[in-house]
Amino acid sequence: MSKKITLIAVIVITGIVFWVSCGTKINRPKETPGGGIIGETTYVQLDPPWDAVGGYSFNNPHKIIVGRDTYIYIADTDNNRIVRLDAHGTIQATYEVPHPIGLTQDELLRLLVVTGDSKDIYKINVGPGGDGIAVRCYSWRSDVYNDTLMLDDTDVFTDIACAAGYVKRYYVAAATPSIFNSGKIVVFKNQINVMDTIGWWKNDTLYQHPVPDPDSIVRDSVFDYLLNSKYLVGSDTCTNPQINYGTGLGSTSHPNGVTAFGRSGRNYLLYTQDSSYFKCQLLAYNNNTYYRLGWYASAFTGTDNDLHRNNYFIHPAAATVDSSGSIFVVGPRNTIDSTWWKGDSSYTYAVPDFDSVTTDSVIKYIHKFDANGVLKMSFAVFGDSTGQVKNPCGVAYDNFADRKTVYISDTGNNRIVRYKLSTDLGN
Repeated sequence: MSKKITLIAVIVITGIVFWVSCGTKINRPKETPGGGIIGETTYVQLDPPWDAVGGYSFNNPHKIIVGRDTYIYIADTDNNRIVRLDAHGTIQATYEVPHPIGLTQDELLRLLVVTGDSKDIYKINVGPGGDGIAVRCYSWRSDVYNDTLMLDDTDVFTDIACAAGYVKRYYVAAATPSIFNSGKIVVFKNQINVMDTIGWWKNDTLYQHPVPDPDSIVRDSVFDYLLNSKYLVGSDTCTNPQINYGTGLGSTSHPNGVTAFGRSGRNYLLYTQDSSYFKCQLLAYNNNTYYRLGWYASAFTGTDNDLHRNNYFIHPAAATVDSSGSIFVVGPRNTIDSTWWKGDSSYTYAVPDFDSVTTDSVIKYIHKFDANGVLKMSFAVFGDSTGQVKNPCGVAYDNFADRKTVYISDTGNNRIVRYKLSTDLGN
């Protein structure tokens, strides 16, 4: 009997060793901090980072999202690919696409990708049965009057987000690369430039392609009301641009990131930008049911919040929200005791431009605000060591399975770093 028990134990132990040895070839993250004080309620970096030492080869990574399918997707920009990983850091797939900057995943589990140097959108079907091939599904054409997006010839798409609660509706941030005083955020369906699917209205007459003249109005599930139009058609009240160019609240100047989400039956837009008095804004959708008009305005009542303070940020590059409504923003922000360096010249508070580099340990690059826009904490200083980042361009929060992890595209260090609250490290 004892020999039989011993034999069973040997088999079980051997099986466990074999199972462990056949796991991922990349080191799994340890739920231990790479820096910080465990006794504090603060965010600490998990080891190891997803970097070259760990077998990753990211090159200028930008936007990062946690998809509807629970995978992490990264726009690995200068490697011309999207990388899909699981929460353990195992690379599950890669998808070739030229120069990806922004991405989102829609309700059909398709990735929508923009390149930052064109008005093209690529679609990748990564769901069950999907071929994983990037197909250009939208390309803006100035010679065809099918543009209800109100775009300029010089605009390029800088980011894309799925609208909450709708099928095949997307928000796109657009700006002219060399002109900071430019930009808009628009909304459209994925077949907006397929002329045969759109009905154009002039007075009481319906036209298909071609359009009778530029004063016509398009009757589409997204665009039932256009700016400067005398006609109101249907029940949808979206207008384009959704967010116009401007430097104040409710407007945009050179947007570089956009996130859309719904909460308590209301739609929100969260976006970051390069040139504005208010470089990170959270707007809520409002509408007038009598006039059937809709618009976005500040999500906060009053002025008692930090997110919408004048010149609060220098160069925010991305923002996201968690399930409780907390807001995460990456990028340096102004503080009265900050010192910025440009060449051999130092600046206090007023940074000369966002290409400046700081070595001041006071300045943090990751910020968490509560749902009311009040700053709760900042962490991660400039650098390439543990607890440091260099020009991060992406942030995502993982709500699935209580993972409670903040993912950062540490762009300047060509790596992905992850943070957890010290109180969640054992979860």
